[in-house]
Amino acid sequence: MAHHTDLLAELLFLEPPARTHLRDAVWSAVPLGRRELALLDTLAFQRLRRVQQLGFISWVFPGAHHTRFEHSIGVHHLTRRALVQLIQRFPNAPLDVGAGRATLAAALLHDIGHYPFSHAVEELAHPAVRRHEAIAVDLISSGQVAEVLRSEWGIEPARVARLVARDAPPDLSDAEQIGRDLLSGALDTDKLDYLVRDAHYCNVPYGLVDVERLLQTIRLWCDPVRRWRLVVDEHGIGPIQSLVFARYLMFYNVYWHHAARIATVMFLRAVEDALDLGTIVAGDLEHGDDASILASLLDRSPAGSSVATLARALLDRRLYKRAVTLTPTAPEFEAYARLHASPAERRALERAWCQLLAERLGRPLAGYEVLIDVPERRNFSIPLEVLADGWAGEPEQPRAWGDLSGLSADDMARFHRAGHHIRIVAADHALAAAVRAHWRDFMSLW
Repeated sequence: MAHHTDLLAELLFLEPPARTHLRDAVWSAVPLGRRELALLDTLAFQRLRRVQQLGFISWVFPGAHHTRFEHSIGVHHLTRRALVQLIQRFPNAPLDVGAGRATLAAALLHDIGHYPFSHAVEELAHPAVRRHEAIAVDLISSGQVAEVLRSEWGIEPARVARLVARDAPPDLSDAEQIGRDLLSGALDTDKLDYLVRDAHYCNVPYGLVDVERLLQTIRLWCDPVRRWRLVVDEHGIGPIQSLVFARYLMFYNVYWHHAARIATVMFLRAVEDALDLGTIVAGDLEHGDDASILASLLDRSPAGSSVATLARALLDRRLYKRAVTLTPTAPEFEAYARLHASPAERRALERAWCQLLAERLGRPLAGYEVLIDVPERRNFSIPLEVLADGWAGEPEQPRAWGDLSGLSADDMARFHRAGHHIRIVAADHALAAAVRAHWRDFMSLW
């Protein structure tokens, strides 16, 4: 098993290139070698220093100024540790130096195509907006990043791109499937890092995940048709529960905080209007950072326009006010929920409401003073299987985590629905009061 010995030596930095240590606020001393540092020094990766991990969350939790740069290093660190664990325990696993390098490079580069302000831009469902994974594939496949992967890592960029693509290619090898399972599938080192990191910087007690124990319980299992996949042993049931509840609590208390969502919907309307007016283009979003996008929205738009007004309000933190909050039990909830996939219809409705309010209040409105926030639906289910050790006399085989934990897919759906609120917000308190008084009348506009 010489190929395993070589890969393990690389992962433990037992041979050149010699390692250095980065002092990470969450994982302490994180070892990085020459290959990793070469990727960090690319212009595309350095941009991530200027992209906050949580976008407008720092408008509410002022400590949350950590970036995609730090998060990407954290994901690489956890992925490296997971690979060490798997190689030491499963010497027959289909992992070699090339597969290990591709997985580690993908861990570093998985967010390289991320838009400014976290996931906000991708919520637009606008023709000009691509998924960040597609942007990442382009950045990895050509240019400076591709050159580093070939010269320093000794791997073809296509191997890395296959691991970060949003949809898994149908012809993944066993080694590639293990890599995807580590990064964004069964184990999801991406999620392990961001939950712990976000809770740390927001200074909240919700992102408590037993990362150490979970890493200790990961296993590889080869099914009867000789396909390898990632599982955990029964000692991983509890740590996965900590992951599930941490994610639910972080969404409920942090990611979907009403003030952060209000800032997000203001930003989305400004970007949507700017794209349609041509004052910004897709490239501005794909290659920009938090500061440059707000500056472009403000500087390229006429004073008094929706774009300039909303951008200025965001810079000054003059947020819209809550008027109506709809929970999933509200009769109108699903009618509003479908607007998430139809931004043009949502914007037309916002303008119609402003016109109706202007007539009833005798107050001129420009068409963006009332906004609707429809967060993306989230799935809290866990795809990771548990390798049960002969329970009830059965042979050792993986079983669905929900079957052993007592938390079904329906339970996960209820977690999501409890925190998924739709809000109608208005530019000031007087307008918010008017919306509350008349909002049911607005249904006639549909």
